[in-house]
Amino acid sequence: NITLKKDSVLKVALKLSTSGAAQQWVMNNCDSLKTAYYIPEIYYDLDKYDIRSDAKPVLDKLVDLMKKHPEISIITSSHCDSRASREYNRRLSMQRGRAVRNYLFAKGINSSRVQVDYYGKSRLLNRCADGVPCSEEDQQLNRRTEFDIVVNGVNLSRISCD
Repeated sequence: NITLKKDSVLKVALKLSTSGAAQQWVMNNCDSLKTAYYIPEIYYDLDKYDIRSDAKPVLDKLVDLMKKHPEISIITSSHCDSRASREYNRRLSMQRGRAVRNYLFAKGINSSRVQVDYYGKSRLLNRCADGVPCSEEDQQLNRRTEFDIVVNGVNLSRISCD
């Protein structure tokens, strides 16, 4: 402890941690972070947005990950199958994203760490577009929420580790 009794000039060397350094660390550890922080998509029943029992273990793993790593935030991308109108499906996919955010919030994750994106039926994973006959299994693949993990401002899903 230094006690100053008059105006003085102090010279102190400071080493600052920049966000660039944190982002570079993410880039340098890209492969291992993508593996360690991978969260699979969750699925919904037709015309529903409630969290199914098979999704809860996935979301609980996400809660644990986010509690251990405060530098992580997520982007949810929620989707619907091709049935129903564009507006109905956008609203339903928004409700699905909000249901995920509310689940995480109820488990202690600050909602500011969860960005909710919703796409309705605009990003189908298969050929099951309007008017195309598809099995229920194929339709199910489109009723999902996907997760992008963001570490120190870097979206792991959007970068190439090459």
